[in-house]
This record gives sequence, C-alpha cells and structure tokens, in this order.
Amino acid sequence: MVRALAWPTIALIGIVLFTGPVKGLIRAGNLESVKIGSLELNLRAGDLPQVTDRELARALTGLPEAAIIQLLATEPGRPVQVCQMGTDQGEFNEKTRRPLNDLSARKLLEIEEVQFEGGDVCLTPLLTDLGIRARTFIIDLMTAQLRTATVQ
Repeated sequence: MVRALAWPTIALIGIVLFTGPVKGLIRAGNLESVKIGSLELNLRAGDLPQVTDRELARALTGLPEAAIIQLLATEPGRPVQVCQMGTDQGEFNEKTRRPLNDLSARKLLEIEEVQFEGGDVCLTPLLTDLGIRARTFIIDLMTAQLRTATVQ
C-alpha cells in the first residue's frame, strides 16, 4: 500500500512546495492543467481542498515525503506496531524513527515505545486529532487530483 501511495505523495509534495506560485497562476487564469508524461491534472482552484485551519497548515508545511507516507499508512483506531529485533538499531532509527519523530514533533501522532531485553524495540504510532485531520486532508487532496486526472 505504501508503494502505491508513493507517486501521489510525490505529486502532493510538489503541490505543497509550489502552492503559492501555482495558486497565483490559477487565479490569474494562466494555468488550468499540468501534464506529466501521459498524465494530465486539471488544476481548477475550486476543485482542490483548501486548508483553512492554521494549526493544520503549520503541521503540513514542509512535511518530509517519508513522514507523509507514514501519516497515510497510519490508520485511525488501527494501531500497527513496528518492531526491530536484535541490537542493530541504525537502519531502524533512520528509516522508521525519523518519519515517526517528524510526525510526533508536529503533534500529528504520538509514539508508544516498548523496549525488551536484548535490544528489541516496538513502536506503536497513534494518530492525534490533528493527525487524523491532516491525513484526511491529504487523502481529500489526492482524491481531488485523481478525480480530475486524465491519461492520454
């Protein structure tokens, strides 16, 4: 599932990075669609969800791609433990903890951590109310983009 969300997530990051300039072009009527290969996205401003909540906007601005993927993979009310067995925590820290820590720092999720003898560690990410709102917004944004996408 995470791999299936990779290209929409990358598209979302591009949208987040270029929201200001793109909005200016859309409002001016100079940009109505973007074509990437055989995929064309229609960009009518009225079709895209808008962030009106400042707390949500602050939490999402500049969120790294890996954190967005983790946010989308974390389902409300369905916690899934992520565990590392053994003592080598290097890769676990880099690939797993960083996105979780990014989300936790923005108050999008809380992390329950259990350490066992021998160095085994299990993390359980739990979405906060803000995290649920952020996840819902990202899904709504991707859905709106896909709804207007045409493949030629």
